[in-house]
Amino acid sequence: MRYRTWLRCFWAIVVFLGLSAWQTATAETLRYEILRDGSDVGAQVVEIAGDQVTVTMEVSVKALFVTVYRRTHRRVETWDGGNLVHLEAETDDDGTPYSLQLVKNGEGYERTVNGTTESFGADFAPVPDWNRALATGKAKGLSAQSDEIYDPVMLENLGTESITVPAGTFEAEHLRTGGAFARDLWYDDQGRLLLMTFVSRDSQIEYRRR
Repeated sequence: MRYRTWLRCFWAIVVFLGLSAWQTATAETLRYEILRDGSDVGAQVVEIAGDQVTVTMEVSVKALFVTVYRRTHRRVETWDGGNLVHLEAETDDDGTPYSLQLVKNGEGYERTVNGTTESFGADFAPVPDWNRALATGKAKGLSAQSDEIYDPVMLENLGTESITVPAGTFEAEHLRTGGAFARDLWYDDQGRLLLMTFVSRDSQIEYRRR
């Protein structure tokens, strides 16, 4: 009886240690500072655990020590290989809330925002962000934070170049999107975002890996 009890405890420990090791091996955290015209205004964190990814972001813009704009966002993504198949998100855009669900539906997506559901065909895809896999070259883009639709979206590959961010110096693939969603994005050799720059409300915005 004691031997069986000991054996059960032994295998429970083995399973626990094996699971912990697997989780440690597959877990990855990417941290970004968000700058507006060179000033720190927020942060984004991407936590990758196997096929599930959690993204949290907070931005707070102040003028004379008073907060004049605030945005918070959290989403959970589910991936199947290189395909985003499901997403749940909550965004507060300076007091305007967005509750969003995005589900892969055949060649396209079905998106529900604040209770309103729309279907989008094969020419739509979520716009590029932390994962290079989202830079699909599709002609139209869907926001994962709000009800925005970007039409058209153009994608240009500008090749590889050396860039320096707080996380270090990297040889990075430089992509540029144009049209309704204008961004410059640099990715490392694992397809993870290193740097993203764009203009919003006449201000230069940067997401820099740290």
